[in-house]
Amino acid sequence: MKKVHQRALPEAESKKRVRVFHLIRVFLLYLTAAAAFAGWINLSSFDVFDPLLLLLLAVLLAVVATFFHWCFGQRNPVDDIADGEL
Repeated sequence: MKKVHQRALPEAESKKRVRVFHLIRVFLLYLTAAAAFAGWINLSSFDVFDPLLLLLLAVLLAVVATFFHWCFGQRNPVDDIADGEL
């Protein structure tokens, strides 16, 4: 069996990869919150709204929230939760 050596990533590329994974975790956090809110609306409205429409709105809301989170670039409690630092 051959040993496979990982090549060392330059520091800038490593930080870029960490930022991308961080944004993915932030997106998943926003998506979870938006989907839970959409589910609560669907449950409390006695299925008046289309669940697929609410799910699509939740995804859209998560994308918009992640975009603004990325644009402002300031660390907030969402970053701490996404990084597991409660």
